[in-house]
Amino acid sequence: ESCPLVACQVGCQMGCTFCATGTMGLIGDLTAGEIVEQLVHAGTRSPIRNVVFMGMGEPLNNYKAVKGAVTAMIDSRRFGLSPTHVTVSTVGVISKIRQLADDLPQVNLALSLHAPN
Repeated sequence: ESCPLVACQVGCQMGCTFCATGTMGLIGDLTAGEIVEQLVHAGTRSPIRNVVFMGMGEPLNNYKAVKGAVTAMIDSRRFGLSPTHVTVSTVGVISKIRQLADDLPQVNLALSLHAPN
């Protein structure tokens, strides 16, 4: 079974200087469908048990699409993942962390603590 890392944006606006994606700037947001499509392709290689939003981009800066994708992933008529098997990793977009806790309380949150030194 696999645990794919899914991207939610092309590039990233956070500007972390030690991150190749961060130095690109934001090119665009993926739609919920484009995010879910990554899971579809990963599922052709092995069964999906867990998903982590830790690919390219800051998930909480594309909140609407990420929420839509997670909703599809945990829908029993679609992928049927347990919400506790979905993790959203963020560098700390505080207002959206609170919104995620309200909207999807069983989804895991990973806070990326980092520094360039």
